[in-house]
Amino acid sequence: MAKSIKKSISKATKKTKKTAKSAVKEVKSEVSKVIDTGTSTIRATVEKLSKEDAQAAHVWKQIKDNKSLSENQIKAIINSRNFFALLGKVA
Repeated sequence: MAKSIKKSISKATKKTKKTAKSAVKEVKSEVSKVIDTGTSTIRATVEKLSKEDAQAAHVWKQIKDNKSLSENQIKAIINSRNFFALLGKVA
């Protein structure tokens, strides 16, 4: 009787571990998707605004070729030019 209880506990533990591992993998993939889209949000906003706003066009000329700029770096460029209205639109 004790052996059968031990086996069922062992099976349940293995199944729980497997379920937890697959859930962690799924969450990690979702987080990476969110991080990837988050970096391009400001870039896309500046690009869209560059067609109608001179300040955004000026910033877009600086960042369009450098794809490795992070959100914070783009914000720093906008801030360094004292384009606070543009910073409010993209933030």
